[in-house]
Amino acid sequence: MIKHINYSVLFQEIDFIGKQALIEQKGKGVESKLTMFLLEDHDLDNDLWPWGGEPIYRDGKFTGMSTSAGYGPTLGKMVVVGWVTNEDEKSGQRGIVTNDYVLKGHYEIDLAGKRFKARGSPYPVKLQLKQPQFG
Repeated sequence: MIKHINYSVLFQEIDFIGKQALIEQKGKGVESKLTMFLLEDHDLDNDLWPWGGEPIYRDGKFTGMSTSAGYGPTLGKMVVVGWVTNEDEKSGQRGIVTNDYVLKGHYEIDLAGKRFKARGSPYPVKLQLKQPQFG
């Protein structure tokens, strides 16, 4: 579901394929959220680099898998993108994943058996550049 779906889709204006499903999802919420992570304790020269398919842990429990990764030259860190879920361990049922849920978690990403601390955010990083890096 898009964060500000009411601003993106005019539900009252026209009918379209998938309208009913989108309305239901808006009311129910989402069970997984694509999240951006910055690896905090990763040594670029000595540690393996992520490239997608790595397990993501939230508060020590498996929460999803990465989809892609790369080095962020402006950030000076590895950037990993992956899915965060909210699954109940006992029942196996998935709960709703909100931006607040993502922000309050403590994350680790497993690279070949070694876990690295990561900062998760449902929002892109805001760059604080005073002047362009190019040109």
